[in-house]
Amino acid sequence: MLGDLKSPRSLRTRQTLLLSAAMALPLAGFLAAGSFDFAPAFRHRLQGRRGSITIPTGLLTAAGALAGLLGGLILVRRSASGLGSALTDLRLRIEKLPGSPSGCPTREEERRDEVGELERAIERMCARVERRVRSMEAFRELARTSVLIDPSETFARLTRTVAEAVGAEKAWIAVWDPESRALAFTPPGFGIADAILEGIKVGLQGEGLAMLAFRTGETFVSQEVWSDAKASRLLAEKTGVRRNAVFNPLKTEAGTIGVLIVCDKPAPFDGEDIAAISSHADQAALILRNGKLYEELQRSYERLREAYRNQDHFFQNINHELRTPLTAILGWSEILREDRPDEETVRTALEQIHRSAQFLLNLISDLLDVARFQDGHTSLNVSRVDVRGLLDETLDPILVMAESKGLQFRLEAPEISRVRVDCDPIRVKQVLWNLVHNAVKFTPPGGTVEVKAGVRDGRLEVEVKDNGTGIASPDLSRIFERFKKVEDGATRAYRGTGIGLFLARAFVELHGGAISVESSLGQGASFRFWIPAERAG
Repeated sequence: MLGDLKSPRSLRTRQTLLLSAAMALPLAGFLAAGSFDFAPAFRHRLQGRRGSITIPTGLLTAAGALAGLLGGLILVRRSASGLGSALTDLRLRIEKLPGSPSGCPTREEERRDEVGELERAIERMCARVERRVRSMEAFRELARTSVLIDPSETFARLTRTVAEAVGAEKAWIAVWDPESRALAFTPPGFGIADAILEGIKVGLQGEGLAMLAFRTGETFVSQEVWSDAKASRLLAEKTGVRRNAVFNPLKTEAGTIGVLIVCDKPAPFDGEDIAAISSHADQAALILRNGKLYEELQRSYERLREAYRNQDHFFQNINHELRTPLTAILGWSEILREDRPDEETVRTALEQIHRSAQFLLNLISDLLDVARFQDGHTSLNVSRVDVRGLLDETLDPILVMAESKGLQFRLEAPEISRVRVDCDPIRVKQVLWNLVHNAVKFTPPGGTVEVKAGVRDGRLEVEVKDNGTGIASPDLSRIFERFKKVEDGATRAYRGTGIGLFLARAFVELHGGAISVESSLGQGASFRFWIPAERAG
């Protein structure tokens, strides 16, 4: 029993035992005094002194009980005084914890008993709470400003905040890439170089806890990465992870968009760390999702602005394209009606009117084709077509235009006399017409236009090449867009609506083929397209 009191399990237990014992002493003293006979002792002491004095036994018993009671009360007072001093000392030390006006105690003042352990536990708890509060404030500020800052800065703040919240040395985010169907380690991270993260991807069937967390939507913790059979040692080696790691999926209402990876905490990750990482991951997923939505909204807005700009250019171009042939038709018709011209003038007028009317018909047809493509109502009328005949029918009218402009026109198609193609002949003629007509239009007098056709690997391949004005590199990726017309000093003088190449690509792709271009400004252009074909036996 004495050994237990010397080593109590807690300060509160020892103080309770002490107080209980002290309060029991007065009662014990009173009972003991009441059962003790004081009369013989006093009688012996008083005899022989001036005779004999008789003292009642009850009075002596009462006096003894009173003495015991007073002694017990004195002991209770001393015990209560000692307990009050201990509590006062505890209060003063708690007031000295971080955040109190008096500051923290020095190492020399720290106690080694239960009070000191309690003090240090409270200090650790205060530090962790303060760290969590700082991280939550940082996340709140980041959520407020994430759409206004660069995405890389968002990643840097997210990873730094979560790593500092749990005391980890590394953190980064792996984002799901739908195109490559892989988790892409996305820089910047915290405590790891951007060059290390760049280029690391984990396929959907790849090994490791990162992909496992993404597929299952659950959090995985590895306290010893190098001895964990489920962890990827290859990724640990690439990223320099030495100890432990937590893999927390980033989940949104639209699904899992990535994984938050926190690594290398000096101590093992505990339940509170994992809960904090999970909370931060939820907020990070929301921030990244909102950032992606904002980026998509920005791109949609830019596309809408570009569409409006293209529409304005289109209306300007179409106004010019309509006015030019209509002016020719009205002018020549007035001459025929009022001037009574000679036979040669009449022939010229009729040719110009016919050519202008044909141009208007083709323009209206192109506009209707664009509208059909926009509505998704375009279809092909496929038939078996002889390639040589199709080329001759398309190129004969353009050959006259080339000769009148002083251009050299060459057609090289030595092996297509027996080639048949299942295609829509009208659409293929439109493709050829647009490409060759552009080559003739943008090539100055004295230049050369070449058309090559052949069959290779079951495909009809056609190339239209010229040495005209060419196309600047920045415009190459945009010339197949709807209503897109290259506007520079070399091409501004030429007519056009900006829909010919758009329709050419659309018709080629509708046949299951592809079209491409190579060009540089002032060096001409080379357009190539192919569609499936077969050679007749």
